[in-house]
This record gives sequence, C-alpha cells and structure tokens, in this order.
Amino acid sequence: MKKLLLAVPVILAFSSCSSAPAQTAAVPDIPFSANAGITYNGAEFTAEVWRSAPGKWELTVTEPYTLEGLKMELCGDETRLSLLGIEAAADVGNDAVSAAKAIASAYDAVAGQQGTFTADANGYTMTGTCPLGSVTVVLADDGTPLAFSCDTAGLSVELSGFEKLPETDIEAEIVE
Repeated sequence: MKKLLLAVPVILAFSSCSSAPAQTAAVPDIPFSANAGITYNGAEFTAEVWRSAPGKWELTVTEPYTLEGLKMELCGDETRLSLLGIEAAADVGNDAVSAAKAIASAYDAVAGQQGTFTADANGYTMTGTCPLGSVTVVLADDGTPLAFSCDTAGLSVELSGFEKLPETDIEAEIVE
C-alpha cells in the first residue's frame, strides 16, 4: 500500500499536461524573398515573393502554368502587372491583384509588431489585426516566418526558402 501511495505523485508528475510558455517576439520587418504557396478565396497558386519594404512587394506566379510568369509589383497604392513583355497598371478589383494586395496588407500590418507567441505543433503563433481582419502568423524557432493567414479575406500563405535580403540590394533594385 505504501508503494502505491508513493507511486501516485510520481505518476501524476510525469503525466501532467503543461503548455509551452508564451514568448514575446516581433514578426520580422525586413526585406526578404521566399517561395509561397497561396490560397486566396479558394484559388491556389504558387509564387516567388520579394518584400523590399512595407508596401513594396513583388510576386511572380510560378504555378499554375496558365499564369506562370505573371508579375505583380505593388508600391503603395500603385500596382503594376506584367506578362510576356506587356505591362500595365492594374485594376484593384482583379482577383490576382486583390490576392497580392491582401498578402501585402496582412503581412505588413503585423511586421515589426511585438506580440505574444504561443508554441504549438506548427511553431510559434501570434494573432494580430490588419485592415482586412484578423491575421495569424506562424514563426519557426529561429523567428523565420513560416505562414500567415487572414481568414476574413480568404487568404492563406505558406512560405518556404525564406531568405533575408540585404538592404543595399533592395535599394539598388528600386533605383533601376
């Protein structure tokens, strides 16, 4: 009986559930490039994404094949589309442009913000807000963004191959 009484606290100590402590960190507000798997209002596509500064993004669609090479450049309120050498200012109502604007709006709204991240199976998750609604950001252990989403805008983005870009390279590209 004494052995059983001693075993109960040991079993309880080893079987207790505990959640990982929340950590305070900031979503990286840096120039970067990455590959992105994007879902926007049910449409799925992949793109190479470059963020040179808040409000300055470039997305080049890599899949599906029918849109491969479509390039969207966002600079503040101005959006330009180009494909096969044809370039034009974009209509903000266009779905592809709306997706690019949603991506920029969602990430830029939380970039640099301090927040409380909670550990889960995906990494560290934080929720913030943007003009489109609630934004959820997932960071890896090293602070690299893995994914972000805005459910109210129908947006989900998974990042891979994240690479921080040097500021000098970005400035040179903007001047060109």
